[in-house]
Amino acid sequence: MLTRVRQSHAQNTIDQSSKTFVQIQATCRGCLVRRHKKAERQVLATPQSVSSITSLQAVLRGRLRRQVAAQQQSVIVGQTPTFVSLQSHLRGALVRRQQRAHEQKLDDATDYIVAIQATARGVIARRHRQLLVQAIQHTFPSISALQAVARGRLAQKSHKSMQKALSKVEVAGSVGGLQAFLRTKLAKKQTTEQKKRLEFVQPDVIGFQAVARGYLARQEYREWRDYLQDPHTQGALVFLQSLIRGFLARRRLWIRTSYLHVNVDKVVKIQALWRGRQERLTYSRLITGQDVDVPTVQRYMHLLDDTESDFQDQIRIESMRKEVMDLVRTNQALETEVKELDTKIALIVNNKMTFEELAKAKRRTGGQENQFHHNVNNDPFTTGAHLDRQSQRKLELFEHLFFILQTRPEYLSRLLRAMSQDESADKDRTLIESVALILFGYERREEYLFHKLLQVSL
Repeated sequence: MLTRVRQSHAQNTIDQSSKTFVQIQATCRGCLVRRHKKAERQVLATPQSVSSITSLQAVLRGRLRRQVAAQQQSVIVGQTPTFVSLQSHLRGALVRRQQRAHEQKLDDATDYIVAIQATARGVIARRHRQLLVQAIQHTFPSISALQAVARGRLAQKSHKSMQKALSKVEVAGSVGGLQAFLRTKLAKKQTTEQKKRLEFVQPDVIGFQAVARGYLARQEYREWRDYLQDPHTQGALVFLQSLIRGFLARRRLWIRTSYLHVNVDKVVKIQALWRGRQERLTYSRLITGQDVDVPTVQRYMHLLDDTESDFQDQIRIESMRKEVMDLVRTNQALETEVKELDTKIALIVNNKMTFEELAKAKRRTGGQENQFHHNVNNDPFTTGAHLDRQSQRKLELFEHLFFILQTRPEYLSRLLRAMSQDESADKDRTLIESVALILFGYERREEYLFHKLLQVSL
């Protein structure tokens, strides 16, 4: 029995000193880690490391930019046929528009152009005729003398030949053929002279034909214009245009309705998503009070009428929210206790202690643990009626810290993001959960701040 008492006393002494050893080990490990971190910072602060890191970062940034540029270039190359077809359509549309504008200008200036053309042709014809007359007048005496000599020589030659032919009896039978030949020659000569006269007056004839054709074209255009401006004709044209437009509209409607009938499920889903999005946007504008229009207020007018039942429902919701938050905090405390019990059970299994020894140890140290828990659960700033200057300063600093953590969500969001990447921070996660439950309760303002924290974290 005495041996067991000594063993238990030695075990208690070892347990009490083990905490001191653990603290010393933790202090040593912290010192080693800080020394290692300091050495790493000194190594990284050297110019060689800084230059190598800077060059590596520059290479990585360049590679990323080249990858982005290559992706954009591949997308643009993939869309090259679309761009080419769009450019061709645009060029065609521009050319057609210019052609229509040019034709419209020409149609508007038709009368002026025809008059200018007729005047120009008349001037050219008169100038050509005047030049021809002047040339003829200069050469008229010599031409007349030459023609007279030529005609005399020809007449003499023909007379001599005629006398010779007529003096012979054999030629008497061919007089009829000679007369026919002479008539043919005279007809050819008359035709040649007529062609010469026509060639002389050809510019005038062409100008007259141009004027006549222009007059006929203008007359036909005016008749067609008068016909189109006739009220009966306009009524018929309007009726024809309405029939054509109706046919085209019905065809487009039939194509669209057939497409909608084929894809009715997709259309219904898109409509539902769009209506849901519109409702969410209008409701969010109504809640936040930003850019609220009259239709939104009219749509949610029934929500603005507060009745006694709404007030009672709001009170009931607030009370239920408080109960939920109290239950959440209670569950959090229970989870903490369960984790502590799991830790104690693991320690018992590792140390191979029996439950009887644990109960005896609890009975021996029960008063001290209760006193410890009592001191931990109490508020350190309510120990007395009045706080000293140091405690008052600590209280103000803690209040300022909690206010900053509530109103500046970027700090907790960075901490949550860093903890999500670290898988070995279970104790820190538990601490953060308890702090979040303390900071963000069941009030409207705290809910809004908690939503802002989630938004920044995501």
